[in-house]
Amino acid sequence: MDKYTDGFIEINGVNLHYYRTGSGDQTVILLHGASDNGMCWKPTADLLAEEYDVIMPDAQGHGLSDRLGPGFKFSDQAHQVAGLAREFGVEGPIIMGHSMGGSCATNVAALYPDLPKAIILEDPGWMTPGDTPMNRGEGAREMRERVEQFKNMTVEELIEQCQKENPLWSYEELVPWAESKKQFDTNLFSSFNINELPWTEMVPKIQCPALLFTAETGIVSDDTVARAMEIWTAARPLSHVKVMGVGHNIRRENFQVFYNSVQQFIEGL
Repeated sequence: MDKYTDGFIEINGVNLHYYRTGSGDQTVILLHGASDNGMCWKPTADLLAEEYDVIMPDAQGHGLSDRLGPGFKFSDQAHQVAGLAREFGVEGPIIMGHSMGGSCATNVAALYPDLPKAIILEDPGWMTPGDTPMNRGEGAREMRERVEQFKNMTVEELIEQCQKENPLWSYEELVPWAESKKQFDTNLFSSFNINELPWTEMVPKIQCPALLFTAETGIVSDDTVARAMEIWTAARPLSHVKVMGVGHNIRRENFQVFYNSVQQFIEGL
């Protein structure tokens, strides 16, 4: 991996694996979605690294980080990200997250309001009970069965399948996605409760600038965006970009719109 270093750091008794690239006074922490790993951000990180210090942790249960213990809670991820920033001596990071990582970034900003300079959320898991099968036992079992099937496939087979299912993705996105599926702890879908910290309680506590990406067919609905705007209390209004013609993986399906919007937002901080 040219230009990348990696290592392990212990946070609250959990060994987290991370990748790091770039340089500069401003640090950007990239938080991946469920079943992905830190390198799933590589196309974005490659460009950010031209100006910024970029850290891409593998969340617990993902990549090369420690597996999930019986007491794992979703809120643990937020405390681990805050601990990572503390251990690295990072002040005022911009925290960007996709899906599960977007929910984690939301929680970091709410629970540690003095930590992030800003957050960027790519279709975060802002769901309420009944919105998604993730909250029901049957849906969780289906998700677990799907990712368990990945364990019996080669990386090459996973790349081929992903390419068929996601024709808008670049090949650069396919490889880390496939590799991450061989590393993922499927127990996430046994203990995972995405509503442990409801987004409706977290969002009003956020005080830093935030950019929210939503998709034409993603998790965050127009009604959810309207609700978020209603309960937003930070001095700077919540920025929102809806990307048409894409699904939940916004940056993977329309990278140019995503990255241009990220650049514009960061430059305006």
